[in-house]
Amino acid sequence: MIDALVANLVKAGENDILERIGLKQADFIYVTLHRPSNVDAPDTLAAIMRELFTVAGRLPVVFPTHPRTKYMLSDNNIVVDKHNGLRLLDPIGYHESLRLTQQSRLVLTDSGGLQEESTFLQVPCLTLRPNTERPITIEQGTNKLTCIDNLTTDIEEILQNRRMHCRVPEFWDGHTAERIIAALLEI
Repeated sequence: MIDALVANLVKAGENDILERIGLKQADFIYVTLHRPSNVDAPDTLAAIMRELFTVAGRLPVVFPTHPRTKYMLSDNNIVVDKHNGLRLLDPIGYHESLRLTQQSRLVLTDSGGLQEESTFLQVPCLTLRPNTERPITIEQGTNKLTCIDNLTTDIEEILQNRRMHCRVPEFWDGHTAERIIAALLEI
């Protein structure tokens, strides 16, 4: 995954998504949520959206909505339009997502891949899940598990510049494929 990220950093840096959505500065929260545990239960999704409305009052929130999330918002009559700080977008591509991750102040996600990308890019990440399949992002990276009850506090800690101690894990250098090929050639 990190090899793909490194190979696409230049193209991501050239992407104009920030300008297209009206963000001149890279001072925003990037949100992606799609897992059933977060979006399929109406009460849970409504609680998450209330938290996002609150934080969007002080800092823009960019939220490309997965089709499942968009459907659940609509199907459960969770009103999200007409909120100035919350920018709901249609699904976006990889370069746009990398650019938003790169430039955000904070990533809030339930995506395993974004946990890795934010760690590599050294951007604080809150994972809205009780566990992760990428524990190294918590042990060495910028990632922290959170839940709805702690979301406000966890966001506030990061926004108050209490950055997480981070180091990019060993071998996350964009050369994993080369090492694999070299190892296979030795066999």
